[in-house]
Amino acid sequence: MTGKTKRLHPDNWVGTLKDFQEWYGSEAVEQARKVILGESFEDRVVSHALRYFICDYWNDHTTPTLLLLSHDSVNGKSDCLTSVAVPLILINGAIDIHDDVVDRSEKKDGRPTVYGKFGEEIALLIGDALLMKGFMMLALVCRNLDGEKCSDILNTLKQGLFELGQAEVMELRYRGLADVKPTEYLNVAKKKAADVEALMRIGAMLGNAKKSEIEALGKYGRILGLISILRDDVIDMTLQEELGHRLKHECLPLPLIYAMENTKVRAELLDLVGAKDKTANDYELIRKLTNQGCGFERTKSYIDQLRKSGEALTLRLKSKTQLRFLLTSLADVSEYELFSPNAI
Repeated sequence: MTGKTKRLHPDNWVGTLKDFQEWYGSEAVEQARKVILGESFEDRVVSHALRYFICDYWNDHTTPTLLLLSHDSVNGKSDCLTSVAVPLILINGAIDIHDDVVDRSEKKDGRPTVYGKFGEEIALLIGDALLMKGFMMLALVCRNLDGEKCSDILNTLKQGLFELGQAEVMELRYRGLADVKPTEYLNVAKKKAADVEALMRIGAMLGNAKKSEIEALGKYGRILGLISILRDDVIDMTLQEELGHRLKHECLPLPLIYAMENTKVRAELLDLVGAKDKTANDYELIRKLTNQGCGFERTKSYIDQLRKSGEALTLRLKSKTQLRFLLTSLADVSEYELFSPNAI
């Protein structure tokens, strides 16, 4: 497994966000698939579930993209990037599977999750297997690094995942509640972005970045992670199945939380959100009332503030173009306008 990977010209990227992530992360994703497919399991169900997850469902280009992008932004020359990215892909895959169990997510993006297709027990066991494999691989890679760097990377990952875990626990308290304050929700969302901060810091460490660069990329990563979470909130508001699941099993999306503060629409929204059997018209009305209550407007405004803060951080770094492209692409939620033809 080598650290060689494709590189973009820093000033001439033209393409979509999806293309950007696939360009950066495709090699590590393919390596992760080979690692899992190379494992042998006697139980056919477990083997089938792992193959389904790693080949048909999971396509995590984000993890390697963040790691490599951070490394490149400080002009790093590490030869073990892919070797670090692969175990991190497996670890994040395990976390995703476990999250689906906690959230009772049977489908995502129209596809059955491992939990939805194979059940809770198999999903938990598959997640555990990926966690063990990922951490064992990462420990082996770290043996080839100097002691201090190895310690810094492992501690950074631990702190990021611990904070992410704390956020998930905090989020459980807000399930099904319609009186969550925006500040409470955003506090949890910021903590959930800890894993992105960790990835950016690790990439910078592998690139032998200065302490100031590591700090700037860490803060950038936290902002980027938060923008991604809020972007998903906006998207979930436009999709009936996703919104229905959020209302039943998870926290309300931020646009809806913001709108609940508006006394003109709050009472009607409370009735709709609390209704057991919602129709398509009910979901459309929830979106319209959220719009009238300035929920979308306030969310987009906050995302834009985050984008500007992230762009300011890039001024401290050698390479800025790709970091700004990622920020701008994630912050642009214009295609998910309230009354777009494809919404609900």
